[in-house]
Amino acid sequence: MRKHSSVFMLLIRNKIYRVLFILLAMSAVSILGFRFSGFMDAPMFGENYGTWFLGVTCLLGYVGCVISCTEFASAKSKRAYTYQRLRVSEREILLWDVLTNMLIFFVLYGTEIIILGILAKMYAAAPGYVQGEQGIVAACYRSAFLHGMIPMAERGLWIRNICLVLIFGILCSCASVDMRYNSKPPILIFFLEIILVLCIPSDPGQGSYLLTVCGMIAAIFLLVDRCVRSHNGKRRSEDA
Repeated sequence: MRKHSSVFMLLIRNKIYRVLFILLAMSAVSILGFRFSGFMDAPMFGENYGTWFLGVTCLLGYVGCVISCTEFASAKSKRAYTYQRLRVSEREILLWDVLTNMLIFFVLYGTEIIILGILAKMYAAAPGYVQGEQGIVAACYRSAFLHGMIPMAERGLWIRNICLVLIFGILCSCASVDMRYNSKPPILIFFLEIILVLCIPSDPGQGSYLLTVCGMIAAIFLLVDRCVRSHNGKRRSEDA
C-alpha cells in the first residue's frame, strides 16, 4: 500500500503548484474583471457580455488544467525514467494518474461554481439591484453558460457535468501515455476535449447528453486500450 500512496503523492506534487496558480489566477481575473469592467451595472446578472467574460476565464482555467494534467514527456525524459524505476507497473501509474486528474478537475469545477456564487452575491449587493434572489435564479436559466455550469434543478445536467469531469481526467492521462510512448501530441484526444468543453453551455432542457455519452464511451475505450498497451512500466515489444 505504501508504494501506491507514494506514486499518488508523486503525481500530486508534479501538478499541484501549477494547478493552484491557475485556480488563483482564474479567481482573481474573474472577480476583479467582473467588478471593475462595468458588468456590475448590467440590468441582469451576466448580461452586457458578462457571461462571455466569465466563459472565457473558465475556458482558460480549463485549458491550463489540461496542460498541467498532461505530461508532455517522451520515453527518454527524466519523468519517464522516474516512472520506470518505481515499484509499480505502468498500468498502475496510469490508473493513479487518472484518479489524480479527476480530483483536479473536480476541484476546478468546484472553484468555478464558488466564483460564480461570489460574483452573484457581489451583483446582488450592488446599490442599483432590486430583483432579489429570483433575479439571480432567472439569470441562471436565461444564460446558457450559467445554466450549463449551475443547472439548478436540472439533475441531468449535474450528472452530465460530473461525467465530463471523469472524461477529462481519463483523456489527460491517456494523452500523457501517448506522449511517453509516441513522443507526439495526441491531436485527436485534444480535439475531443475541446468539443466536450464547448458543449458545457446549455439551455434548459438541452444538455448535449448524446455527445457526453459518446465522449464517455470513447474515454473508457482509450483507457482500456492504454491499460492493455502498458506493461510493467515499459513498452511491449510490439509497441516499439
